[in-house]
Amino acid sequence: MDMSPNGEELVPLDEAARRLGVHYMTAYRRVRVGRLPAVQHHGRWFVPATALADPPAQAPEPLGRVRRASGERREHLTERLLAGDAAGCWLLIEQALASGRAPEAIYVELLGPALCEIGRRWERGEIGVEREHRASAVALRLAGQLAPRFVRPGRKRHGAVLLAGAPGDFHLLPLVMVADVVRGHGYVVHDLGANVPERSLLAAVEATADLAVIGLSVSCEQTKRAAERAVQHLHRSVPGVPVLLGGPALASEDASLALGADGWAPDASGAARLIEERTG
Repeated sequence: MDMSPNGEELVPLDEAARRLGVHYMTAYRRVRVGRLPAVQHHGRWFVPATALADPPAQAPEPLGRVRRASGERREHLTERLLAGDAAGCWLLIEQALASGRAPEAIYVELLGPALCEIGRRWERGEIGVEREHRASAVALRLAGQLAPRFVRPGRKRHGAVLLAGAPGDFHLLPLVMVADVVRGHGYVVHDLGANVPERSLLAAVEATADLAVIGLSVSCEQTKRAAERAVQHLHRSVPGVPVLLGGPALASEDASLALGADGWAPDASGAARLIEERTG
């Protein structure tokens, strides 16, 4: 038994995680953000046994307070992204994870909305393109850190999912987030990245075994017509395979259906649910 200098029992972090009923990394994140007291000895973390006692029963936190906290965290993340503060952004994400938010919720409730707000500020002329690009670069690094958390062990779902950016659409991040979330739901995902020429898209379709769904991201108004042409050609090339659309430039299902799509999703979570519906 390990003891602190004042005689208090110390529990190794892995054992503390077991007693708390959480994954080791969840317990570690709580230590990192100060929600779980711990001390470090010889490279290992130890938690005071008193910190593992059953907490008194508490009433659920009011929904309004939860939403307000999420909104404040999203605003802080937006400002940290604009400042190019990758470490500050990651700390905010760690705090959200430690509070129980799933990685999927980080994309849908925090990172995605923050990037949309930055895009709106650029469109209104409130920020320069250099700040928008810097924020996107930081966001891409954050997504890289989050990506391993979407790995789902075990057998994959039936059918492959092919994702691509519409021809002429250079926005990568919407695709990255959708690909991670769909992988987290157990699918094999082939992510072709942004700005995929139609010929290359059709070649990838022909080369993809067990293709179940095709998803195209449309992030700007200028690429809608190219997306519409791509949908038409995909329908002719692989009839019966649904082509789904999404992205910042498509604000409604009607807008996507007008381009010939078989379905629309407002965000990464919606895309995963839609794919589940279409693949049975």
